[in-house]
Amino acid sequence: MTFPVPSRRARVCAVCLAALACTGLSAPPAAAHTGLNSSDPADAATLAAWPARVRLSFTDPMSQPYSKIAVTGPDGRAYGLGEVQVEGTAAALDLAPSTAPGRYQVGYRVVSKDGHPVTGTVTFTYTPTAPSTAAAVPPAPSPQPPTPTPTPSPGTAADAQPARKRSGISIPQAAAGAGLLALAATAGVFALRRRQVRHAR
Repeated sequence: MTFPVPSRRARVCAVCLAALACTGLSAPPAAAHTGLNSSDPADAATLAAWPARVRLSFTDPMSQPYSKIAVTGPDGRAYGLGEVQVEGTAAALDLAPSTAPGRYQVGYRVVSKDGHPVTGTVTFTYTPTAPSTAAAVPPAPSPQPPTPTPTPSPGTAADAQPARKRSGISIPQAAAGAGLLALAATAGVFALRRRQVRHAR
């Protein structure tokens, strides 16, 4: 029994199929891309207390020199402090204090240790609690009763007169009285002498 001899074209196709099968069996699995695993604050979170830092966790270890994080507030101000701190698969950045409510964006561009760059953005909303103003208002002072004004009595008004008016004799009156006494004494002396002259005669 004789078998048909395969043609040249058929032999070439068989060789190609065998080569493709060997290549598929020996090829290594494709490397997974590095990505963001989680964030603190979480993406789209609403916070009543201001966070001291942001922390991003990735699927692969990060490289310190090429990791950048920027936090921008609703006022356009940058709130990042210092350099990005990398520890294993996590990258963190300290934040400056803020009192501005609104939406904050955390933009990042990091590079894994195997050279894969990762970029992205997460957000959080800050809604600080307004301080209570009830305790800050001092209580209104109670009205004080009016102080009674003392009414002067008639005796008090009389006592308030100058002492000179209550002495009874003023200085001019005393001088006039002394002059009258001197005249009376002189007249008495003259009368006494006249009597003595009469008795002598």
